[in-house]
Amino acid sequence: KYSRAAFTLLSIVIAYLIFNEKYAWKLILEQECFSEKAEKSGCLKRVWERYTFHLSERDAKLLYIDINSHCSKVKRLGHRIQDGGWNICADDFQPKHRGSKVLKNMDIGDPRRADPCIVYSFGINDDPSFDKDLVRRWPSCTVYAFDPSIGRETGDNFLGPNIKFYSIGLAGKDMKDDLIRGWEIMTLDSIMKMLNHDHVNLVKMDIEGNEWDTFASWEKTGVYKKIGHLVGEIHFVGVDELDFFREVKILKLLRNQFGFNVFHRENNFRWSRPFDVPYSDGNKKVRTYTCLELGWKRDR
Repeated sequence: KYSRAAFTLLSIVIAYLIFNEKYAWKLILEQECFSEKAEKSGCLKRVWERYTFHLSERDAKLLYIDINSHCSKVKRLGHRIQDGGWNICADDFQPKHRGSKVLKNMDIGDPRRADPCIVYSFGINDDPSFDKDLVRRWPSCTVYAFDPSIGRETGDNFLGPNIKFYSIGLAGKDMKDDLIRGWEIMTLDSIMKMLNHDHVNLVKMDIEGNEWDTFASWEKTGVYKKIGHLVGEIHFVGVDELDFFREVKILKLLRNQFGFNVFHRENNFRWSRPFDVPYSDGNKKVRTYTCLELGWKRDR
């Protein structure tokens, strides 16, 4: 009796997966288990996650349009309007309380502080205005600027005092010689180990789509625990089921597991277009843009 019921239920599930166009089971199985990019381990688990994927209206708004972290001092560094400027939370540039009246009132860049002020700036292109503005406001901070695309060599001293340049790109895995562009690519974890840093006050990222692989790699390394707060540009490419599922999964990972909450959100109207985020509660949609400038605070 029970075996017949189990067989019937299994048949219904298989039929649902085969004929439900929304989830296109053959395509999902091929993408998650048999494509060149797919990791073989855990592929069936990922297939099941996509079959059972659900995005509520609340989650869609929370991930794509809401501000969910308070910052009393949002400061714009670099260009005020155009690309090259970024909004940071100056709250995080105040010292942690250590029981000392002097330290409580001491700026994070004050040389008397025991903990250094370290900033990573990934993707400067031809506009280092953010980096220069930051060290001007906090002279004891050191900015480590990374960009393999501008034709400069590591160690070139062209950005001024307290800014160190590295011809290295950021991604989700280390590549000493990127086959397409010939760049050196490293993970955030590898870069921090190379520079012997165990904490970074601020990470700024403008890496043209590589942010998704970068964020995903943090789950394995746990490097997110070493970041104070994060600003960057994210690019939504979720035009098909696989991309959309992956982006939502990573946005949830940033918030729920890594503890990063959004204190600033701004549409980049110059380089993006309107983007309707579908969610599972009916046919409603949340409108955002394909390119957003975001600021996250790590609240835990």
